[in-house]
Amino acid sequence: MNPTMMLTLLVSAWAAFAWSANRRWQLLKVGRGENRLDHVGKRLKVVYEYALVQKKMSYYRSPG
Repeated sequence: MNPTMMLTLLVSAWAAFAWSANRRWQLLKVGRGENRLDHVGKRLKVVYEYALVQKKMSYYRSPG
Protein backbone atom coordinates (compact mmCIF):
# COMPACT_ATOMS: atom_id res chain seq x y z
CA MET A 1 0.00 0.00 0.00
CA ASN A 2 1.10 3.51 -0.74
CA PRO A 3 2.80 5.19 2.30
CA THR A 4 0.77 8.36 1.88
CA MET A 5 -2.49 6.40 1.89
CA MET A 6 -1.39 4.39 4.92
CA LEU A 7 -0.50 7.59 6.81
CA THR A 8 -3.90 9.07 5.89
CA LEU A 9 -5.70 5.96 7.16
CA LEU A 10 -3.71 5.93 10.41
CA VAL A 11 -4.31 9.62 11.11
CA SER A 12 -8.03 9.30 10.38
CA ALA A 13 -8.30 6.23 12.65
CA TRP A 14 -6.51 8.08 15.48
CA ALA A 15 -8.76 11.10 14.97
CA ALA A 16 -11.88 8.91 15.11
CA PHE A 17 -10.64 7.26 18.30
CA ALA A 18 -9.79 10.61 19.90
CA TRP A 19 -13.22 11.99 19.04
CA SER A 20 -14.98 8.92 20.47
CA ALA A 21 -12.80 8.86 23.61
CA ASN A 22 -13.44 12.58 24.17
CA ARG A 23 -17.20 12.05 24.01
CA ARG A 24 -16.97 9.22 26.55
CA TRP A 25 -14.76 11.35 28.81
CA GLN A 26 -17.34 14.15 28.72
CA LEU A 27 -20.04 11.68 29.80
CA LEU A 28 -17.88 10.46 32.67
CA LYS A 29 -17.33 14.01 33.88
CA VAL A 30 -21.08 14.70 34.06
CA GLY A 31 -21.58 12.35 37.01
CA ARG A 32 -18.51 13.49 38.92
CA GLY A 33 -20.44 15.51 41.52
CA GLU A 34 -22.81 12.73 42.50
CA ASN A 35 -22.15 11.04 45.85
CA ARG A 36 -22.51 7.29 45.47
CA LEU A 37 -21.23 6.43 48.94
CA ASP A 38 -24.51 7.26 50.68
CA HIS A 39 -26.98 4.49 51.62
CA VAL A 40 -24.32 1.80 51.37
CA GLY A 41 -26.47 -0.84 53.08
CA LYS A 42 -29.43 -0.29 50.76
CA ARG A 43 -27.19 -0.37 47.68
CA LEU A 44 -25.51 -3.62 48.77
CA LYS A 45 -28.93 -5.18 49.46
CA VAL A 46 -30.16 -4.30 45.96
CA VAL A 47 -26.95 -5.66 44.39
CA TYR A 48 -27.40 -8.87 46.37
CA GLU A 49 -31.04 -9.26 45.26
CA TYR A 50 -30.51 -8.61 41.56
CA ALA A 51 -26.97 -9.90 40.96
CA LEU A 52 -26.64 -12.85 43.30
CA VAL A 53 -30.21 -14.03 43.93
CA GLN A 54 -31.18 -13.22 40.31
CA LYS A 55 -34.46 -11.54 41.22
CA LYS A 56 -36.44 -10.70 38.10
CA MET A 57 -36.71 -7.00 37.34
CA SER A 58 -40.23 -5.60 37.35
CA TYR A 59 -40.10 -4.25 33.80
CA TYR A 60 -39.26 -7.63 32.23
CA ARG A 61 -42.22 -9.43 30.71
CA SER A 62 -42.92 -12.96 31.78
CA PRO A 63 -41.89 -15.70 29.35
CA GLY A 64 -44.35 -16.91 26.76
